[in-house]
Amino acid sequence: MKKLKNFMGLSALAASTAILLLPGGVFAQTGDIKEFAYTGGKQVYTVPDGVTRVKIEAYGAAGGNNEHPGGLGGYAGGDLTVTPGEQLYIFAGGKGADCAWGGSGGGYNGGGNAGIYNCSGGGGGGTDVRVGGEGIGDRILVAGGGGGGGQSSPGGAGGMDYGGNTLSGLYQGRANPSDGGGGGGGYYGGSFGYFPGNPTVVYYGDLGGFGGTSYTGGVENGETKNGVRTGNGEVDITILKQDVDPPVTTATLTSDSPVTNDWYSSPVILTLSAKDEGADVAKTEYKINDGDWIAYNAPVTFNEDGKYSVEYRSIDTLGNTEQPKTETIQIDQTAPTISVSLDKTELWAPNHKLVTVNANVEADDSLSGVAKTELVSITSSDSNTAADDIQNANFGTFDKSFDLRAERSGKAKEGKVYTITYQVTDVAGHVSKQSASVTVPHDQGK
Repeated sequence: MKKLKNFMGLSALAASTAILLLPGGVFAQTGDIKEFAYTGGKQVYTVPDGVTRVKIEAYGAAGGNNEHPGGLGGYAGGDLTVTPGEQLYIFAGGKGADCAWGGSGGGYNGGGNAGIYNCSGGGGGGTDVRVGGEGIGDRILVAGGGGGGGQSSPGGAGGMDYGGNTLSGLYQGRANPSDGGGGGGGYYGGSFGYFPGNPTVVYYGDLGGFGGTSYTGGVENGETKNGVRTGNGEVDITILKQDVDPPVTTATLTSDSPVTNDWYSSPVILTLSAKDEGADVAKTEYKINDGDWIAYNAPVTFNEDGKYSVEYRSIDTLGNTEQPKTETIQIDQTAPTISVSLDKTELWAPNHKLVTVNANVEADDSLSGVAKTELVSITSSDSNTAADDIQNANFGTFDKSFDLRAERSGKAKEGKVYTITYQVTDVAGHVSKQSASVTVPHDQGK
């Protein structure tokens, strides 16, 4: 969207990027200009959704003409930080009436009337923008109106620093009580009796009116120009900055133990941090396992074993809401369980033969689950046990059947004891071991 305006060689800005969809399907975008032409009454600009900064350009109205022209309206512009839904009240000045016997009327919004005894122009109305109210004290930016032209001199330009306001003191341009142009409206209204050769002295006679003064005290980067506008006044509001993007929240998980296969083996602390490139972050919130949203004010500690699905999001001061993100927290601080039993617990007689032994192994983990169960060792109490006394045992696997030799030393009264050990590891990395034994007794005299 683009709009070009020219006033005495001045061009309004018309860049366009970053489209924003407003309620009702109306598009607004950075660089869009909303024009408020003269209507003779108050107008209202409601800040669109997502818009946080605008440029305001105001043009005061020109004074009415006589044999000498009325002064041109002034320009005042600047930037204003706004919030969506905020209302700005616009008062665009009206051009002063041209020469009319019996007194030309001043323009809307502060233009002073011309004198009644001669044919002079009325003062042009000032143009202003008001925030927080509709009173004169709520003005944040004013473009002065031009003074009405007289028979002996032109009207003063709108926006002059002086404006003859020591004789006026109000935004209303001063009406000429006899003959000559009326003063222009402005932050301070212009007086009558403007003479170009000495613009700080008020003269009597059929002279033009002073222009009203301009004002940019309520905006940033304020700028004024004197005498640039013909005809009625106008206000143009350009969108400079909009924020339709929600905040971005980052989740950080910390624990005293490293994460193993997405499982923690000690309490976990969740820390949330949010940033927003446009507006401020209004709040961050989270919910656990589809519960209610909870305001986030400090890191959250998860102490208990279990699985937690944590959703989180942030909302900025403009109401832009982040799409919820999810962080899964799994905590298993409990080791798995294991039991081992053998189908043979005694080998008799000690006849040096290999005997097959079968194991029954049960492992369980109710949280992260069992990752691996394995035979880790078979040992003998007899230091003289030969390497081939233990056969067909595949260590490091879930081998539950192996061969043991039925022999023992005759000197060992307690006989010979084979110890079979299994180990279970859960997904979180916890390890448990359990052993069972097979004895080759010294004798049957027990």
